[in-house]
Amino acid sequence: MMSKFKVGDIIKANALADKRYTITSNGWKGKVTKLGLKTDTISVLGVSDGTSFSVLDPACFDLVESETGSINYDIY
Repeated sequence: MMSKFKVGDIIKANALADKRYTITSNGWKGKVTKLGLKTDTISVLGVSDGTSFSVLDPACFDLVESETGSINYDIY
């Protein structure tokens, strides 16, 4: 399954995250640490607080900075 993110990407929770999650809510930033092999899910590590979350829906997040270092200034 192809994910919209790659391991190492910096992501930011969007408005949809507010409806699904309590901690990873709109504006929360994390780094993708793992991609789901059989389902379209991601695991992330919080950028500022180091909290770890698994089995998150990628639709609830937007790309801030790719693993290659390119920054999406529209999201930042």
